[in-house]
Amino acid sequence: MKKWKWYVLGVLGISILAIAYSLSDFSLMNILPKGSLPEKYKSYREIAEGFASKEFQVSLLFSSDNEMRLGDFPPIFNAAKNTVIVARQTEIKKGDNTELHKTFLKLDANGELVDSLTYNKDWPMDWGGYLITPKGYCSWILDGNKEVFPYAEENGSLTDDSTKISKRFLYLYQASEFVYYYNHWDMDDPRLQKLEVDKALFYFNGKWVALYGKNLSDLSVQGYKIKGKSPVGDMVNRIDNTNLDKRNPFIYMEHFQKEYYRKSHGPSFGSPTGNSSPDRWEGTGYFDLILKKDTLHFKQDITKDEDWHSANMSPFSPPVYLYYFTNSQINFGLFANDNFRLYSIKKGRK
Repeated sequence: MKKWKWYVLGVLGISILAIAYSLSDFSLMNILPKGSLPEKYKSYREIAEGFASKEFQVSLLFSSDNEMRLGDFPPIFNAAKNTVIVARQTEIKKGDNTELHKTFLKLDANGELVDSLTYNKDWPMDWGGYLITPKGYCSWILDGNKEVFPYAEENGSLTDDSTKISKRFLYLYQASEFVYYYNHWDMDDPRLQKLEVDKALFYFNGKWVALYGKNLSDLSVQGYKIKGKSPVGDMVNRIDNTNLDKRNPFIYMEHFQKEYYRKSHGPSFGSPTGNSSPDRWEGTGYFDLILKKDTLHFKQDITKDEDWHSANMSPFSPPVYLYYFTNSQINFGLFANDNFRLYSIKKGRK
């Protein structure tokens, strides 16, 4: 066989091997040495294992049957009472049916459970410190009272003309501390749904007022900006999930241990890199979590995007966002590294 034929066959063979390598999950990066884990990190444990420092211990507070969505519904802090409110959802089997229950748990400044309140329908929203539903409101978050009070209704007979209702809405909106809006399709009320009548709620002169009418507001929101002063507010997630390797006063990733290199696959239309998934290292992040003056150590699955080029965001990311809630007025913390379990970090060792 002539030399040029051998050359062509060689080029074809190399090309086929290169294509096969690019399409396979095999990577030379997984053969090369990755470095051993430093000794100081071998004692770090996963959150689910439970762990403790000199002063604090981590334990499971509860599991939820549905996603907690802590980004949308974080724990609530009542600064007047130094209490924290968290919510869990449970599924209760009754014959062939399943009921969804929502339970609010009240924790004191040390993280101890002091009270709870369960709803099995008409799940409430917390607004201005009150638990509100289309049918009534409750001040349990503020003062522990579990009674559901009816609203002071205006135009409940649906007889007022639209001009009068519009003027009343504008007045109440401007004069009220808290405002919440229910569209007719959000309420389990056949009469209001059929007539397409909405309900606007106003906290006005120390009481909740419900105003009925069609198209009361042209704003496509339910919860309006809280204008009044309330001791109750959402807690802040102390973890910046876009900058896990940037030190802050609450948490810091001390070390990332590479374990498996996963190559990109693509191309994919619309991807900024042209790939359906970037080249990335899968591994373990070793974190220091600070509570008061104590430091707890834990490890967590983390990936590092090798194609990331952003000065404002870190290439490291967890499989699911991490959440850590605490503040200077309480002596404990709440932590989550998945969508269904919430952990408590409080004083005392196992």
